[in-house]
Amino acid sequence: MISHPLVSVIIPAYNAASFVREAIDSALDQSYSAVEVVVVDDGSTDATRDVLRSYGGWITSVFQPSAGQSVAINRGFSLARGDLVAYLGADDRLHSSAIETLVNAMARDELACLVYPDFNLIDERGDIIRRISAPHYDQRRLIAGFRCLPGPGALVRKRAWGCCGGWSSSFRQIPDMDFYLRLSLVGPFARVPHNLADFRVHPGSTTQSESSYDMANEPVKLIDEFFKRRDLPAGVRRWEKEARANALALAGFLHVTGNRKSLGARCFAQAARLSPRDVLSRQFAVYAIRSLARLLSRSSRVERGTICSRL
Repeated sequence: MISHPLVSVIIPAYNAASFVREAIDSALDQSYSAVEVVVVDDGSTDATRDVLRSYGGWITSVFQPSAGQSVAINRGFSLARGDLVAYLGADDRLHSSAIETLVNAMARDELACLVYPDFNLIDERGDIIRRISAPHYDQRRLIAGFRCLPGPGALVRKRAWGCCGGWSSSFRQIPDMDFYLRLSLVGPFARVPHNLADFRVHPGSTTQSESSYDMANEPVKLIDEFFKRRDLPAGVRRWEKEARANALALAGFLHVTGNRKSLGARCFAQAARLSPRDVLSRQFAVYAIRSLARLLSRSSRVERGTICSRL
């Protein structure tokens, strides 16, 4: 890798006029100078295009008919000129030292095909809700534990990105997880233990919306496709049962968020039968507790709504 490589920051945007300026400004306002920003407007119907035009030649921006996040990211990758590529959500932010710190980490670890930092959760106003320490990288934790280890601010070697085939448009709920599983077959990841990015939580974000039936089934679909690969190392193939159990637990939680309680319970039961020891894992417990909390919260909302309708 050259000593001062160009970094391409790809920002897919859909109806992101409220936040995309913050995302772009954070990518431009870096202590590292060799940065280009590529924004793909995925069919926005709000003022997103007006915001992008205001930057003139400071960024590369393109408009495409709405085709989904993965198609937008792949379009951005096709336009990227950098040896290193970062993906940034249109409502997220990079800290000013992020690119410099991540490039230095990549230079120190020549084997790593991706480096990822710790990050903050922020609210609509940009205030910090919580600081997140990302888990250290372990391929088994990623695949068998079915945990999406990188968060916002991850930096990828462009050649590694190209080797694994980019983002799949067949996944809408967890396209990043699909990408990271395939990328882990190209090379290892490395965590950078510094808070270098902000992940915004707000009512319009994908993570806060209810999952459709098909989207909730994506974890199981992903595992089906991944373990059909003929090029999986034997060590990875041995993790299939554990990976499937954890994917089922996530699917169960997503079905509960979509108010499909019986389907959620069925997924949790299948996971427990498939790999009983995973029922005792922290990850399984998190999904189960969050599912219960959703159910209780939903019941409370229904009760309040019933009372209000009678007043």
